[in-house]
Order: sequence, then structure tokens, then C-alpha cells
Amino acid sequence: MTISNQTTLQELIKLGLFSEADIEKFNKKLKRAADSQARKALVDGTASAIKALVQSEVHNGNKYWSVKTAAHSLGFMSYIQADRGIVLKALTQLTEEGFLAKVGLKNVDGQLTELDRTQVNAFQLRYIVAPVEEADAAVDKEGS
Repeated sequence: MTISNQTTLQELIKLGLFSEADIEKFNKKLKRAADSQARKALVDGTASAIKALVQSEVHNGNKYWSVKTAAHSLGFMSYIQADRGIVLKALTQLTEEGFLAKVGLKNVDGQLTELDRTQVNAFQLRYIVAPVEEADAAVDKEGS
């Protein structure tokens, strides 16, 4: 017997090339891959929604953002309906891309102060739109 594109899985199992357990393992792997692609698409869509939100005027020029509404910041989850974990993954992606930056926000001597994120606890972390560096701005002006 020769194996061709027309050979069925049942025939391959009878030949001993695959077992029922192998087929079950392949199906589980396919399901995991499909679930992973769906999660990635959801994270990408959430990241796009976050970008659109911070660039819009809906938030009245708010500078500081957090996952949920907190002191001195608006929460992304107030505007975007998604699971907290998905929002966090989208924020991580946008931070790695350089669109957002993490800062620490804390009252120091009665005044709201931005600190390095290593100087604050997790509840004091906020997200801001990453500032465009002067060198990048100069290149943009020259290119225009």
C-alpha cells in the first residue's frame, strides 16, 4: 500500500503510523493554536482601542491613565469593555512599542509628582502617552 493525499487517518491508524492518542494530541494542539490566535487578535484590537482613546478628546485632555480608575487617573476599563488581563497585555504591548510610558505618580510634600516607576508601588503606576524626544521631533521637522 502507498500513502497518498487520499489516504484517510483511519487507514494510517490501521497501519500503525498514528494512534488514536496521536490524533487527539494533534486536535488539542490545533485548538490551542486557534485560541492563541484569537487572544492575540483581541489584544491587538484592545491596543488599537486604547490608542484611539488616548488620542481622542473624550477624556478632556487627561494625562494619566491606569487599568481601572484610580486617584488622579482615568481607567481604560471605564471606556473599553475587555477583560483586565487583556487590557494589561495591550498596555504592555503599547509600552514595548514606545507609544505609552509607565510612570510613578505620588504625592510628595503635598504636590503630585511623577517619579521613576521603580520608586513607587504597583498601585501608584500610571500610563502616559510617551513623549516624543527632541531628536525625533527635529527629524520630523526636517522631513516635512
